[in-house]
Formats: sequence, structure tokens, C-alpha cells
Amino acid sequence: MPPWRPPPSAPSPAPVVPVGKRCYFPAIAGVHVMRSIVLSVALLAPTLTSPSQVRADADDLRIMAEPIGYTAVLDAFDEDDPFDVDVHVGYRRATVEATIQRESATSGGRSSVDFVDLGTSLRVVKQMTFGVDVGLYRDLMLTLRLPFILSDERTIDWLRVSRSANDSFTPLFGTATQFKAKPRFGVPGLDIGLRWGVTNQYRSPGWPTWVLLAETHYVTGEVLRACADGDDCEAGISPGASELELGSRWSYRSRYLEPYLGIAYVWPIVTSGEALHGPNGGRASSGSPPEEGELTVGMAVVPWEDRRRFQRFVVDLRSFVSHRTAGREASPMFDALGTSELLGNRSTGLSDVEARVRGGIDLGLVMRAARYVRFRVSVALSQSTPYLITTAPGCDGTIVLDPMDSSMGSCGGAPFVPVIELPGGRFRVDGELTTDLRATASGQF
Repeated sequence: MPPWRPPPSAPSPAPVVPVGKRCYFPAIAGVHVMRSIVLSVALLAPTLTSPSQVRADADDLRIMAEPIGYTAVLDAFDEDDPFDVDVHVGYRRATVEATIQRESATSGGRSSVDFVDLGTSLRVVKQMTFGVDVGLYRDLMLTLRLPFILSDERTIDWLRVSRSANDSFTPLFGTATQFKAKPRFGVPGLDIGLRWGVTNQYRSPGWPTWVLLAETHYVTGEVLRACADGDDCEAGISPGASELELGSRWSYRSRYLEPYLGIAYVWPIVTSGEALHGPNGGRASSGSPPEEGELTVGMAVVPWEDRRRFQRFVVDLRSFVSHRTAGREASPMFDALGTSELLGNRSTGLSDVEARVRGGIDLGLVMRAARYVRFRVSVALSQSTPYLITTAPGCDGTIVLDPMDSSMGSCGGAPFVPVIELPGGRFRVDGELTTDLRATASGQF
């Protein structure tokens, strides 16, 4: 028999609210509900937030564990990244403008005020570059670059007012008001290099990122030949001298800023251009192409970065200065000198060019849209100091040459043209300004 239980009590009647009084029960219930929601969120937050997100929020810098492009090096056989390949394609449009001058016959080369403007030169180069970067080992990378010249156009607009100031001008270049070289296009060569990250800030905190690089610019295209537009000739695309470049770069990221520094030096090696650079291949007696050293100082600003999505936006501002030694090369008057009626049969167009300094700035915008996709656009402006472009060393002084003599002399076994290489008749480039526009898209695998 079940135990006896008392009958259930009757429910209490609802409280009566007097007329004219306000009921506060809904407000009190709302406070309890809000308190319950807050407590629930606080209890569930640790389960909704991943450990990586917690670490990212606790990290004061919140930066990606890699340097910017200037000192970036792909790696391989790393802990969580066994292999990296970066494929990229770039477009470049470079414009070089300058004033062509000549010493007056009475100046003797003593002062720049005696140089007379003859015309303006313009060179426009449009180029595509295809490249592949391959990580070989930790902080060791192989680089391959294949440039393709879409067009290389060179023109000189002669000034009519300058003709009376230089009587030898007409025999050299005729009476046309414009000289136009035959457009060039093709593959000048192949760039192959290695980059090694000696130290990496993100592997060894407190140390800067330090990268050593060695690259060779190996020429494979047809060697340059002076060629006027409309002539039946092959203009060529290669300077005939390969180059070896050695450099070193440093950078250090601090919050939103990453300053960097770089030095590089380029040595030319005559390969397929013996006819151009040999002792009897032109008007000069030195025959060696110029060397060049460059110093780069820059600052990358990272105003926005999301390292969990591998996205960031970078403003890259750098300045650079380079020194190019004296040597034989293709000057802005290369085609005009090589095809002139007076010199065409005895000149390759190359000339001994004076040493000069070039300086400029480069502004780049880099957008990393995803972990493996990057875009970069940049514009650079640079200007060179004035430099002579027909400066072949003369004779030892025992032979007297008339500066207006158009015949070829023989000085030390090398051809020599007094009319353009003795003081009073030399050519010079002044106000050379280069505008360089670039755009690059990269994909990493």
C-alpha cells in the first residue's frame, strides 16, 4: 500500500496591482535575462576562440613572419613548408630623355658654358619579364628571369638653330631634322642568380634580415648594330657583354616600419661582342664596358596587415644612387654615330663614355591579396650628371691633329676620329631624365 502523502496545496492567487501603481516585474526580468546572456558568452568564449587567434590577439605586433619583398627569400625543407615556388610576370615602360650638346670649336673643353645644344634624344623601352623563384633550402633561393623587349625606340630631334654654331654638324648627320633608329625587339639574354638569407629576423629575433645575392645577366640575343629606320639592316638587341652582379641587403621590421639598405656592384664580361669592344672595333682605345656600383636606402610602411589571412598593404619608398665608370658603350647617339655619312663605314656606333653619377627615388605600392597572390606597381624617377659621350683618349701629344679633320687617325693602334673626339668637337649628354613604370603580379605554389 503506497505511503500516504498530503494533498497538493492550491496555487497562490496572483498579486493584485493597485490601480494607479506601475508594475516593475518586466524590468526586473529583463535584467536577469541580460545577466544570463553575458554569463553565457563569457563561459563560451574560450570554446569559440581558437588557440591561434588567442595568440594573435595577445601579440602586440601582429606581423607576418616574413620580410618585405626587398629582402624576402623563398625557402624549402622547412618545418611546415617543404617547398616554395614563386612565378611572376612583370611589365615595364622606361622613358629616357636627354639633351645632346657639343663643344664649340673655340671652347677647348674648358667650361660647360661653351657647350651648344644640338637636339633632344628620346628612348622608349617596353618590356615584359617572366620569372621563377625556387626555394632550394632554408633561406636559399634560385632566381630565373627572362626579359622580352616588346619595343626599343630611339629618336633624336635636331635643333635648327644649332646648325650655324657648328659647321661640322651637317657633314656628320646631314640636313634632316630628326634621326630615328630602327626599332628593336627580342630577348637580350637570361638572368640567373642565387640569394641566401644569412640571418632572418623571424628565425632569430633581435637580428636583422641579411641577404647575399649573386646574379649573372647572360646575353644571348643578336649583338647591337647601328641601324637607321628604313635601312636594310639588323639592329640587334644585345649589348654583347654579360654582367656579374654581387650584392648585399639588410632590413629590420619594427611594428609598422621596415627600413632597409642595399649595395650592389656589376662587372661586365665581353662575350659575344668582341667586334664591338675589341681594340679595333670602334673609335676608342680602351675597349672595356663600364662597371657600376649602386647604393639603395629605403623604408617600407605597413599601414594594414592581417596575418591570419596573409594579407597586407605596403607603401615602399626608396632612394638610390649609382656610379658608372668610364667605358665603351652604346650612348644616346649610338645609331646616329654608327650610320653617319662621314663615320658609318668606320664606326660601330659605340664610343668612349665619361663616368657619371645617377640618383633617383622609387615609390612602390604592394598588395598581398591572399597567401599566395601579390601585386606590385611602382614609379621611379632618376637623373644623371652631364657626361661626355665621345672621349676616346687621343695620341701621346707627338702627333698634331686638326679638330676639324674628318679622317681617321691611328693612336696607339686604335681608330681615332679627331672631329668628334678632340676637345672642341666632343659630344655631351645633359639633363638625362629616366622615368620607369613597373607592374608585377606573383603567384606562389
